[in-house]
Amino acid sequence: MLPSASVDIFVSYIALHWLTKVPAPLPGPILFVDDLDQRDSIPPATLATWRQAAHEDLVKFLRLRAAELVDNGSMILTFASNDGSRLSLMNIRKMTLAFQDMVAMGLLSHESLDRMVVNMYMHSKEELIAAVAQVPELELHEHRHFKLAYVFPSAEIGAKMISVAFLPLFQAAMTDEERADPRFKGAFIAHLAKRYSEEVDDDHTPLYQEAVGTYFYANLTRRPRQAP
Repeated sequence: MLPSASVDIFVSYIALHWLTKVPAPLPGPILFVDDLDQRDSIPPATLATWRQAAHEDLVKFLRLRAAELVDNGSMILTFASNDGSRLSLMNIRKMTLAFQDMVAMGLLSHESLDRMVVNMYMHSKEELIAAVAQVPELELHEHRHFKLAYVFPSAEIGAKMISVAFLPLFQAAMTDEERADPRFKGAFIAHLAKRYSEEVDDDHTPLYQEAVGTYFYANLTRRPRQAP
């Protein structure tokens, strides 16, 4: 927290899809609540718990930033968002499949895979607007989805980049023996690279050459405070 009314411009580029904690366990082996291929396997009550926790985290974040902003101060947000595009969510699907490959290889137990879950929630446009509506100090001026291409020179380079961002989260659910296995990291990168090499459309383009992420942009300002 910064002092009240001390910030002129606040910018957040890549943080708001991370939750403060895992709201509820997901049925194994579902790693991501936004995995479209697994969404129907999540009990409605569990999905509602995740949505409510994500909403509360976002509202709390916005209220804190509203307190820090000066009157008429600006806030620019971008974050990973779920617009229902399968291609945009293909990265998380391939990670799940790579871990299932690791189980088949004997380098990861079913129990460890079932414990894995990522505390990430991709807010939709409607969810962002609903959260802003609960923070009357803020005024939303413009918002839109945009696509960011993740094109890599090779499937292996793409797999290495993803492993840097996510592998520590997954390792927390593994056994000490699995974490200590010197084969594990290299095998995971190899299996993920293999999945990234799979074609994703009719023109036979592999995922590592066509992957995209959907992001949401929002421009807000702090309404003037009432005089005492």
